[in-house]
Amino acid sequence: MSLSDSQVRSFQATEKREKATCGDSLFLVVEPISKGGGKSFVGRMRFPPGQKSPVVDVRIGVYGKGVGKWSLRQAREEWSAIRTWSRENGKDPRERRREQKALLVQKTTSQNLLIRFCSVLESSSSTARALAANRRMSAVICLASGLVKSKNPRPTPKRIFSTPPPPVQQ
Repeated sequence: MSLSDSQVRSFQATEKREKATCGDSLFLVVEPISKGGGKSFVGRMRFPPGQKSPVVDVRIGVYGKGVGKWSLRQAREEWSAIRTWSRENGKDPRERRREQKALLVQKTTSQNLLIRFCSVLESSSSTARALAANRRMSAVICLASGLVKSKNPRPTPKRIFSTPPPPVQQ
């Protein structure tokens, strides 16, 4: 039997970790009191699909109201989207979350670099410094946004040469 939102809200933490089904392979996990008693949603499916495949748990998020928290309806919709994506693409369902996080990091990094680039241009007093900053920052922005691939992805370490031994006197 699946849970309603009022039932999810009324769940209380106990001494042991508890799982309650929300329906459609989505679970509410209530952590023990010793770990804070938080509630979160976890989806469970077999990947790759099949009877002998291992069970994969996908954490959806923390239950509650506010930024970064999930209601029961939102968790069900997200779990449905994850399962559909996994079946259509033949990929591990945990991979979707990783791709979303990587895209978010890339987006925020690009925005931060652009803001930094504009502030450097505004603060530079000479034209020569502005042009040098322009070249450096535009190269960094292109690399970060993925527009241009780096010619040398792994820089070679600098070699440290010791001084030659002193000549032998006869």
